[in-house]
Amino acid sequence: MAKKILEVTYEFLVKMSLFTSINDDIESYDENSTVNKTMERHISTLKDKDIESILKKIENNLDLNVENKSRREQGILRRYLFRDKRIGKCGICQKEFPINFLVTAHIKKRSECQLEEKIDFRNIVMPMCKFGCDDLFEKGYISVVDGIVVSMKHKNRTPSIDEIISNIEGKKCPYWNKTSKKYFEWHYKFHLSNNI
Repeated sequence: MAKKILEVTYEFLVKMSLFTSINDDIESYDENSTVNKTMERHISTLKDKDIESILKKIENNLDLNVENKSRREQGILRRYLFRDKRIGKCGICQKEFPINFLVTAHIKKRSECQLEEKIDFRNIVMPMCKFGCDDLFEKGYISVVDGIVVSMKHKNRTPSIDEIISNIEGKKCPYWNKTSKKYFEWHYKFHLSNNI
């Protein structure tokens, strides 16, 4: 059984390139994916010697040439949000940061957007900081309801996350308005049903 797990894990790592970095232009890792949950269970059962064996098998080929799609509109959306500014404000915590610490975050997951939603540049994106707000929003720990940042129930809450959320919960989101409201509502409902 252990040998089979080792072989399946190795094949998965080679085919799926689990060890690639995620950046603003690539959809983030989906912790709720059945495939990823299964692989995480397999990987967590491996002993150090098994991990060493897998790494030795791929040691001469650790870098993977991958062809992936790029979000052609991402640069335009980022330019729209930040213009020529060097400093910007996070739409969640309201703190100012150099723009290289802010991401162009989709309110409704881009992968779930119709074409007309993807090009609704005034309402579909907002700046979020890399100091927690983007991840908390993306993974459904927080949302925005009626223009206010709210905490969401989540199966993986910890006291540390609760402390961070307590510092942003109740803040007003300046990107919520009557035309962006539908995207925030989608975000809230999507994570409400997926975080149980």
